[in-house]
Amino acid sequence: MKKSRSKDSVVFGIDILPSSSPQSTKEPHYALVILRNGEVVEKHSDVALRRIIRLAWEYKPKLISIDNIFEIGADEKSVVKIIGMLPPETSVVQVNVSEDRVSKLWEVAKEAKLISEYSKFPPLKTAYLAAILAHKGYGSKVKVYEEKTKIIVTKGRSLTQGGMSQLRYRRHVRGLILQAVRKIKEALETHGIDYDLVVRKSESGFDGAVFTVYAPRSKLYGVVSPLKGHDIRVIIRPVYRGKIEFERVKPRVLTRKRPLIIGIDPGIITGVAILDVDGEVLRVFSGKNLDRTMIIREIEKYGKPLIIASDVYPPPEALEKLASTLRTKLYTPQQTLAQSEKEELVKSYLESLESQIEVEDTHQRDALAAAISAWRSFKVKLEQIENYVSKMELDVDVDKIKADVIKGLSIAQAVEKEIFRKLTAELRAKTEERRVEEKIVKIPQVSESLLREIKKLEKEKAQLKEKLSEAHKEILDLKKKLELYHRQTNIRVRAIREIQTLTEEVRRLSEELKKYEQENLKLKHEIAGLKTMIVEVARQNYKIAIPITTLTTTSVSKAEREYGQIEKNSIIHILNPTFVQKEAILKLVKANVLSILTENPTEEFTKAVEEHGIPVISINNVREHVIIPFDNIVLYSQDLVKMVKEKKKELEEKLKAKKKVELEDLIMRYRMERWSSSK
Repeated sequence: MKKSRSKDSVVFGIDILPSSSPQSTKEPHYALVILRNGEVVEKHSDVALRRIIRLAWEYKPKLISIDNIFEIGADEKSVVKIIGMLPPETSVVQVNVSEDRVSKLWEVAKEAKLISEYSKFPPLKTAYLAAILAHKGYGSKVKVYEEKTKIIVTKGRSLTQGGMSQLRYRRHVRGLILQAVRKIKEALETHGIDYDLVVRKSESGFDGAVFTVYAPRSKLYGVVSPLKGHDIRVIIRPVYRGKIEFERVKPRVLTRKRPLIIGIDPGIITGVAILDVDGEVLRVFSGKNLDRTMIIREIEKYGKPLIIASDVYPPPEALEKLASTLRTKLYTPQQTLAQSEKEELVKSYLESLESQIEVEDTHQRDALAAAISAWRSFKVKLEQIENYVSKMELDVDVDKIKADVIKGLSIAQAVEKEIFRKLTAELRAKTEERRVEEKIVKIPQVSESLLREIKKLEKEKAQLKEKLSEAHKEILDLKKKLELYHRQTNIRVRAIREIQTLTEEVRRLSEELKKYEQENLKLKHEIAGLKTMIVEVARQNYKIAIPITTLTTTSVSKAEREYGQIEKNSIIHILNPTFVQKEAILKLVKANVLSILTENPTEEFTKAVEEHGIPVISINNVREHVIIPFDNIVLYSQDLVKMVKEKKKELEEKLKAKKKVELEDLIMRYRMERWSSSK
């Protein structure tokens, strides 16, 4: 059950509160314990699920541990959705699941020697036990995604009908998709990552493409990146398993050895036809975005593939990869089968069947045509095998002989191989039979001297029985005395163990108390420092610069809810100066703010803001006028207000001058146009 994991990691332990339920319409609340390298760094007795997800993105934990995954979601769909919201490097672990059983949390904790006896634990204690057990390597990871990823390359917006410019734009976008596909393909091959590729082709490039990459999403970081552009999009999406499984719980896979011929028509919609070596259709189906593992999983329900067949020459790369994965023979016709040829091939084949097989689309028809073509290429050989074996009065497996011939053996070699299998099996059976016979011991005839010896031994036996009876009585007396001694000893042992347990608990609580005392002392120092700072702030008449995450209306509204309405002549602190929304700037202009403070503003950000008359000031340039007690909180003095007012006035004059020049320029162009038209 136990498996070692890296010590240098962050682990979350969570346990749902008794008053909460994931099936309720209200958001569930949990107890949360955060460990770093096995030490508690943060704990919460009541925290909402949304906050746990947000903290997960802050801490990037290696594991989130729980004793029942359905405490985070009411059903599999909800659990998958919530796990999908966590960082990619974070795994969810159910600590009470092992390879052979599901235990109770306290049983696992007792096995790990974290507790001595069962008791009703509060949620915070349960969360701590879950976290420390996961840190020590107990439990099984929850697996909701396949070990494969879809990379979808598609256009960024709809290409509606239009004139020549619209046609040029279509060609441009198709060319971009083609370039992106080539770039992704090159990146995957450079890093040795296995994949399948299906594309929708057009005259000027690709309309779209889907990569099925046989690797988890985490292995694609630094290899392929998602893209959401105006013209094209690259979407990277992990593939959901269809059900929740645990990493160490391995499902049973039942395989049959019936030899098969598989016809495949790859594409966005893939057709698959499954035949046995007698030419009987076992299944024909098609599906959108069928990848290699999905096709293999379906084939193995019917038997063991011997031939992968294509209807085109040369065969597609996807079929070469599939045949290589299955280690089967790849069949291709001497030249690509024409549409009419495939239709006639399938039609004549279906007419020969006793029961009708429904072929629903052209993809199924092409796959069936490929399989029939491959089967017919071996049909004469297979009939020769039937005739050859029928003349022999031997009980041999004809399917195995056919499979060996398809693999490349001659009929004679395949028959001899099957006879050798039979001989080996019979030899093993006879060897086992001989071993059994050798164990049979023959009883010799009894002589008179031997009878006398037997009588003597019987007399001794009777005497020994009497002694044995006396010994039994003595043993019973000793057992009673031993039980009495054990009862007395057990009372003393239990008392000693209880004392040892209590001593250990006292030691642990003493260490915990020392730790809390140190934390308390640290907090007292911090509070004293904050008090000193507050007095200084009050004396110097400092104000808080309202912190806003990004310059968007959503972030501005959120800041106003938390810090109050933005007042006139206030200074705003922008935490992330990378994006500017015009509506947000206009809102700040309307509020008549003095300035925006930020760290390392970009030239684009500064230009976009100052065009509206609001000066942008780097915090690094005004350190003597601000106090930063915490990361997101900035306090500014009246000296900074005076400086900013002057800068705003200069900016307004600059903008007025710029507008005046632009107006004069516009009037000049207008006069020039009037003068030209009058001539």
